[in-house]
Amino acid sequence: MCSARVWLLILFAGWSSLGTAAAETKPFPLCPRSGPASSVPCATTPFPKTFINCKYTEQARQARVEGNLILTLIITAKGKPENIRVIKSLGNGLDEEAVIAAQQWRFTPGTYGGRPVAVAARMSIWFTNCNAYGVSAIVPAPDASYSISETVKGASHITRELRACGLDPKQMMRKEACAPMPVHLPRFPDSSHPMEVEGKIRLSLQILLDGTTGDIRVVNSLDKILDEEAVITAAQWRFRPALYKGQPAPARTTAEFRFGICADPKVSSLVE
Repeated sequence: MCSARVWLLILFAGWSSLGTAAAETKPFPLCPRSGPASSVPCATTPFPKTFINCKYTEQARQARVEGNLILTLIITAKGKPENIRVIKSLGNGLDEEAVIAAQQWRFTPGTYGGRPVAVAARMSIWFTNCNAYGVSAIVPAPDASYSISETVKGASHITRELRACGLDPKQMMRKEACAPMPVHLPRFPDSSHPMEVEGKIRLSLQILLDGTTGDIRVVNSLDKILDEEAVITAAQWRFRPALYKGQPAPARTTAEFRFGICADPKVSSLVE
């Protein structure tokens, strides 16, 4: 029997009408990732440190509920979510489960002028019931990992494998190597693939200092059109970048798209 799965997408955005609690914390809007600089004070993007996945309720399972649930919240200067509100509901107990999970998330806070500040944010949670043909995105691929290239005295460009350390904030403060963490992974567009196609596409990609992706290459092809769509989709992914000796560092990994029956979107490394 197919099991329901939950995958999550973080979308940070400025939000002006936040109510009394927001006014007290004075949340900052986020600085734009690209384009013209903001003309008003803005904060850097908070990075998720601890994920608690949402439960897919039995009521929702029986009703075969699928869709996008959206929360708005404030991420405080201490990295704690507050003033969590459901602005797009799915009902069937999923709203309550989303809030319970979001209350347990923790972030490296956004900063303004080098100091931690409260930031307005939006979190989008996708609930997909495994009941039909679909596409799974797996990052990194099951037999892959994250790695960086470092220079060592007497030898250059030594590849070092990175380990996940997102659940332990203390590890991130030490001079260690931490793997990237996916925080925004748009799904493969449903309208771009024929129902009869089954198989895998593997991509090699780099995760840059700002968490964007680059140097995306197809290493295992399935179909020319699907290959191109896979590259376009991966180009939209966003990560908390790798950390090496306490600083963001570029990393590489291999991702996999799986096409087939009951292969709903899932990112295995999203909840660590």
